[in-house]
Amino acid sequence: MPREEKHKLIKPYVACCVQAYVENNNPSLKGGFEGDELKKRNLEMMCDYIDSMFFHGESAVKLVCFPEFGIGGMYAQKTKVEEVKKYEAISIPGPETDVLAAKAKQHAIYIAACNHENDPSLPDNFMNTAFIINPKGKIILKYRKVDTQFGCAPHDIHDKYINPITGTRDYFPVVDTEIGRLACMICADVGSPEIPRVYALKGAEVLMHLNGGHVGEIDHIKLRARAADNTIYVLTENWAGSILVNKKIGDTLIPLRIRTGKSSGGSMIIDPYGKIIAESDGCTPQLVEGKIDIMYLREKRGMWLKGGVGNYLARRRAEMYTAYESRTIFPPNGVLKAGSMKHAHDETVTKRRNEAVQNILNGYDYYSEDDVK
Repeated sequence: MPREEKHKLIKPYVACCVQAYVENNNPSLKGGFEGDELKKRNLEMMCDYIDSMFFHGESAVKLVCFPEFGIGGMYAQKTKVEEVKKYEAISIPGPETDVLAAKAKQHAIYIAACNHENDPSLPDNFMNTAFIINPKGKIILKYRKVDTQFGCAPHDIHDKYINPITGTRDYFPVVDTEIGRLACMICADVGSPEIPRVYALKGAEVLMHLNGGHVGEIDHIKLRARAADNTIYVLTENWAGSILVNKKIGDTLIPLRIRTGKSSGGSMIIDPYGKIIAESDGCTPQLVEGKIDIMYLREKRGMWLKGGVGNYLARRRAEMYTAYESRTIFPPNGVLKAGSMKHAHDETVTKRRNEAVQNILNGYDYYSEDDVK
């Protein structure tokens, strides 16, 4: 039987993607790392943007999203695991999330953000974690990036992975809230259509794509397709650009050089049928806001798809796909078997990637035209 709806009526509300300049080069261009002070500056920026939404008093904004690497910054090619853990990663919960929790309580909003995390269960590694804070200041969801380029993905410790919020092997957590059922994915996860599909099958209604550079025509086509295929709202959030160099004048840091371009901008909010509700105007800092109507979504999900409106998932004939979906492609338990990576381009990852490609080729299943009688 379907679960009883915890929140019977959810009024339409506004979701906001904060597209801002972020200090995400850690180490800097000169090779030096910065820890707490860089995190503090990024958090101050995040809080200022939140406060600006309520500058004139009440606001319809109930959900605010920030990009990948938005607090502690991003590694370079040869950054080592211990350097990420010391300078970039945070504890969740911890001092940094406490700052955002205070803002969530102050303005009665939900906040979604993303950063490298020092997880006590992984003393020699780190994870790329998206998290959601509710208006009571409580962390109610943790999602760990699947398609990670560095660090540990849940699939790398598949046999031992437990989601710290749900207490189960929950790779794709969905949390029921006063503004709908929420879920997250991160950056390159956009290339895995299975992730939004699983979320939709679990009942997710708003999927936040906390992004760190995956923009452009193809990625936006993917995101719109993910929304339409799964009858789900998709919010994709990216930075406006990377602050490369600061200059200190008194107690004030002035950004001198900012990198924008093909990895910047592109934040947007997409409705359950792939229509763009709101999108950024280029790579400049801005707030991208759009209306989320959960009751509309629930009404349409309760309908058979007709004339482009209804629930696409109802057409899914799962038994036909099972044998293909269960094949191993990328080998699991890589960290359990090989140990932690040394840096972002570690040879152990290259080996597993090559094995994944070979698994695809080995799994091809077709017949020759010459065999047809």
